[in-house]
Amino acid sequence: MNTDAQMKKKFALMGIVAVAIVALSALIKLPMPFEQGGYISLGNSAVFVGAYLLGPFFGTVVAAISCLLGDLLAGSPDYVAVTIFVKGVMALVAGIWLKKLSEEVPVKELLMPLVVASAWMLAGYFIFELTKYGMGIALGGIVFRAIEAAICILVAIPVMNLTSQFKQVL
Repeated sequence: MNTDAQMKKKFALMGIVAVAIVALSALIKLPMPFEQGGYISLGNSAVFVGAYLLGPFFGTVVAAISCLLGDLLAGSPDYVAVTIFVKGVMALVAGIWLKKLSEEVPVKELLMPLVVASAWMLAGYFIFELTKYGMGIALGGIVFRAIEAAICILVAIPVMNLTSQFKQVL
């Protein structure tokens, strides 16, 4: 059971992760060509790190709300509803899988949960863009998001390894 001090630490870490997600999503972004408000960013790196450090429940809550705020601040209100669902499930998938791993894990064990969670993200946004904007936009979006996913995974894994000691205090 969590003590009061552990919960305070967890909530503080939730705030740090939320700020990282919003900042990396809304402030450091690259608009996608031919998209109606879509953009790529490093926000998913913070989503993955948050799922790793906070676990599936808290990681999902922080990811869904923070990514929603990131979309609003980035000027992409059309994506808000789908982002809550897609990024929430992405964090949940990563968080459940990562929770099962030990503290010291090789990179290859961290890779698969992030790839599967990213595949969900790609599918979710593809379906949204296919129904809202058509096949051309959806196909273009999946290409750029696949590049974004690969970069975010490459950023998240070393950060997860560096922050693994925080898991021990939560």
